[in-house]
Amino acid sequence: MWAFVEVLYRDYCHARLQEMRVLIRDALAHGRLFVRGSDPKPPFELWKFGKANGDGKMPVEFSEILTQDWLKSKWLMIDGECEKVVACSKARGYKRLR
Repeated sequence: MWAFVEVLYRDYCHARLQEMRVLIRDALAHGRLFVRGSDPKPPFELWKFGKANGDGKMPVEFSEILTQDWLKSKWLMIDGECEKVVACSKARGYKRLR
């Protein structure tokens, strides 16, 4: 088992994904969108809270102002991450990806 993992890691290390994509995905899936002021309009804020830490407080795990530039940069990053998955899948002979 571990030999397989070592080979996979060695041969496909270039395809490792950025951990930031996990934080962004979790924030989009489980976070809260905040709007400031009485007239809701962009930029909005995205917050993701962690688990309560015993004293009743919820730590903020992710907080970002969703500007157009931030959204575009993350879209491009995630698109690049998807390309890594497709390239790795093709290199291993998997079918049905693009």
